[in-house]
Amino acid sequence: MRKYFLTVLIVAMLTSAIAPLALANNTLPTIFFNNEPLEITAQPVIEKGITFLPARVLLNKYELNVHYNAKTREITAKNDDYQVKFTIGNSTAIVNEEDVLLSVAPRIVNNVAWLPLRTTVKIFEYDVVFDREFNLISVAPEKEQSTFAVLLNLNYFVEQNIEAITKTHDSNAWEYKQLIESATAELEEKYTYEIDDIGVLELVDGQAEVGVTLTRSKPDVQDFIPTTNSYIYKVKKQKNGVWRIYDIVPGTEADPVEPNPA
Repeated sequence: MRKYFLTVLIVAMLTSAIAPLALANNTLPTIFFNNEPLEITAQPVIEKGITFLPARVLLNKYELNVHYNAKTREITAKNDDYQVKFTIGNSTAIVNEEDVLLSVAPRIVNNVAWLPLRTTVKIFEYDVVFDREFNLISVAPEKEQSTFAVLLNLNYFVEQNIEAITKTHDSNAWEYKQLIESATAELEEKYTYEIDDIGVLELVDGQAEVGVTLTRSKPDVQDFIPTTNSYIYKVKKQKNGVWRIYDIVPGTEADPVEPNPA
């Protein structure tokens, strides 16, 4: 069972041009690879909307042995399935002896070799979803990206921004009133909320239903009895690939909630 403590976060706009991919408060983006946070030692860079990651960090995620030849400015990486070569300044990569066109050429920044994220991972049949509003990047297999992106966004909404969820509701709906009460409790009365379970119940044609079970407690009050409620979050896929909540309905004990694959 995974548990997440809820907080509220105000998100600023991303910067553009060649610069660290970060918010106005210099917070790094949260990058997920296969729905797990990706650990990197250097800040990502962005150029004209294209995100770059350090070559070695990215290629190692595919269990490739990576070598950089400073004289020829070539990055070579191989395992049992792939033999890949990138050349700094050249937008054509060689993958298993075939030419593959990247969106832009690899480059050197601060003595680190960088690769364009989206077109590099496409070599390995992966896809990228970038949520600018919440500063999230999801990198996952093309066939699984929808499920990962749904869970990633739902986790973030419920963990970080209860108030953002409430804004999607009819102010007369009981769910809205409950969530407003929850947000008020979180901010003013110091209740603690934990996600007990979260999982995709249904995913069809750009729409999904996600089951979420929340427990509300008040650690500072000795006699407070925690309460648990389940909800079904209905979400739609936007044109930019990001999933957004459009409705929440009460769940039941019979609703099967699959564990988060992370």
